[in-house]
Amino acid sequence: MTVITLVKTETVRNRMSDTALFSSSLPYTLYENKNGVDPNNPYSARGNSVPQIQKNINTMMQILSYDNIYFRATLYDESNKIIAKSGHTVIFDDQNDIISEGYHNFYQKKCVFLGDLLSIDEVNIYFSGLSQKAADSIYVTGYEDEYSIKPTKIEFVSHSFDQETVIASKSFRVEAKSGLKPVNYRQLVSMQVFQEKLNSGYMSPLTKAMKSRFEYCDSISKPTLDSWKKTGKTAVNSVNNSIFIRDYSVTQKIESLNGMNNCYLTYGYVYYPLEEAMKLLVPVYGFSFLFVVILICVLSFLLIRFFHKQQLLEKTRRELSGAIAHEIKTPLGIIRSFSEGLKENINTEKKDYYLQVIIDETERLNLMLLKLLNLSKLEQEAYTIRPESLSLQAMAEQIALRYGPLSDEKEITVTIHREGDDTLFADRFAMETVVSNFLSNAVKHTPQGKSIAITIDTDDDIITCSVENEGEPIPIYDMYKIWNSFFKGDASRTRTDNSTGIGLTIAKHFLDLHGAKYDCENTKTGVKIWFSMKRSK
Repeated sequence: MTVITLVKTETVRNRMSDTALFSSSLPYTLYENKNGVDPNNPYSARGNSVPQIQKNINTMMQILSYDNIYFRATLYDESNKIIAKSGHTVIFDDQNDIISEGYHNFYQKKCVFLGDLLSIDEVNIYFSGLSQKAADSIYVTGYEDEYSIKPTKIEFVSHSFDQETVIASKSFRVEAKSGLKPVNYRQLVSMQVFQEKLNSGYMSPLTKAMKSRFEYCDSISKPTLDSWKKTGKTAVNSVNNSIFIRDYSVTQKIESLNGMNNCYLTYGYVYYPLEEAMKLLVPVYGFSFLFVVILICVLSFLLIRFFHKQQLLEKTRRELSGAIAHEIKTPLGIIRSFSEGLKENINTEKKDYYLQVIIDETERLNLMLLKLLNLSKLEQEAYTIRPESLSLQAMAEQIALRYGPLSDEKEITVTIHREGDDTLFADRFAMETVVSNFLSNAVKHTPQGKSIAITIDTDDDIITCSVENEGEPIPIYDMYKIWNSFFKGDASRTRTDNSTGIGLTIAKHFLDLHGAKYDCENTKTGVKIWFSMKRSK
């Protein structure tokens, strides 16, 4: 945002600078037409009257104010007396002073400087079209010299159904009256010229900040005015030229103005590029703020989710550590107990039985450690699948033969049924582990003399393999837990089943690596566990 603001500010500064340079043409609008009266030229003869000069200066000020450039100009005669100046001014038509030019008659115009007479609040109240107290006309009583009116009383009047109402009046004291002409003028407020830029046809309110900036224009003009008085040459001054503020002032001579020689004009302007750029960038700032809020919300959501995930991982780690400790403690206790019995020659006739138990428990520990190593690789995503073409039915038949002794011992019937092509492109070791764990889980939970059905079904490019065993259903509240490490739903099972509780967890990770779908559900006769995945690459 800083870069965008700086770039926009530089663009605004260049544009405002080009606009402000137009003010250098101001003196040329004040020159008298030396070739005589030209009715089509507003700056000849009648155009060079003091009120018209006053209006020209204020027009320039208003032109610049549309670009938020604060401008002030003052025209002096050779005796350092102010002829005209920018600011609050009301221009009146003198009904008794008519200028004739050819077939045209023009009223001579007179002006009064209100900037020195009224406060900011008074200007805003009586001259704003948006104010309920706004005046329709202004009446001025006072004295006039060759350049302007010096009022002794100003009345602000509103009109309603041919009735006049004085809404406010203000009196002033004129010190030097000698040589001045008493006057009484009435004028519509629409003939006023003010220093604020217009907004929707109305004068925008004058603020203290605006007034101080206009006064700053006068202050930066003073050094050039002092320089001109000393040297009689055009003087230029610039105090600030940055992205925050830019000012410029000039004092120069105006020749042959309305029959007056050696007049001089001093003017200054100031503008604030960064301030103007920030106004133009409000939509950008709003969008950026909205973007930052959305970004903060998204990051907060991700952070909260990460925090909960870390809590879940920590909880799982503690549960896993406890489960591993429990699983290892039991066989180690059995091994130690039977080893001590052999050492003490207790029941020597059962020596072979003790040794076999020790061997079985040792094998069980070894099997559990191997599965834990495989699970660790899967959880760390360190296992790389190596897909190859394989027959799912052939694999299931081999695994069923491997579990033949266990199923024969429990008189369990294992059947394999296939519909469609059973060719599958997958990692052989992973698929063998999945099917083996499914069948192992089924054998352990199938009661004596019941059956297990392995079904392989193909639908287009999707192959589904299910292992369904007869027996007790899984409680609903335990259904989602069977994929967790060391979960054993049947607490009454003995240790003779060699269960580690991580077989289905390993199967779950292998299926996730292949992007397979899997689930477990209760059936009318028992439990079915299944997976489905794409057959092709």
